Amino acid sequence: MRIRHFILSLAFALPCFAEPATLTGRVLDADGKPVAGADVGSLWQLGPEARPIRGATTGEDGSFSATANWNGRSAPLFAMDSSRKRGALVIVEDPAKPVELRVAPLVKVSASLDRDLSSLEPASLNVQWIVRGKKPSFGSVYAKSRAFDVLVPPGDYTVAIAHGELRYAERDVTVPAGEAFDAGTLATELTPIAASYGKPAPDWFAADVRGLPKDVQPKDLKGKWVLIEFWGVG
Repeated sequence: MRIRHFILSLAFALPCFAEPATLTGRVLDADGKPVAGADVGSLWQLGPEARPIRGATTGEDGSFSATANWNGRSAPLFAMDSSRKRGALVIVEDPAKPVELRVAPLVKVSASLDRDLSSLEPASLNVQWIVRGKKPSFGSVYAKSRAFDVLVPPGDYTVAIAHGELRYAERDVTVPAGEAFDAGTLATELTPIAASYGKPAPDWFAADVRGLPKDVQPKDLKGKWVLIEFWGVG
């Protein structure tokens, strides 16, 4: 008998225990001039089609009013201009105080994974970008192949890999100023259950059995339906 597996789908969208807060402010360029048509949000879908989730767009005077996920201490706020070539990222610690974001050239950060995603179910994973030491994440890219890239400002980040079949992993990345930066290969590791997919089930030792010999083993049940229920008392 071979182990069959159930797919555990994890959703990584809005941070737990966060309450919505309204953040206001302006997006300006390096010379202090307002940037109209910029998108602002506390949580972004990064990658080729970067866009904010529940974001706002600046008016002619560069002003905005955006809903953020407030965890009681701080919230990230990321802005990109309409060309997606300039952006700014700040950590807001007082939601009542207007925020000023000064956009500057973004860096194209490339990275790769150490495994073929076709072996995973689903065949994609969530790569979260976090300002180092300031959770939650401000954006995620859903990687569907080994190589992917994002546009972020220069700075210190923590990159987190999340998937139901992989161990949660974090890696610190410092992005220097410039047009492009290669963050290298991100290591991944299967969970113990995922590493067992397709392998023969290990022998077990039954304390009590009804309708079968007490020394029955998984290999004796090959070709038959078997329901295994795991339970425990916490």
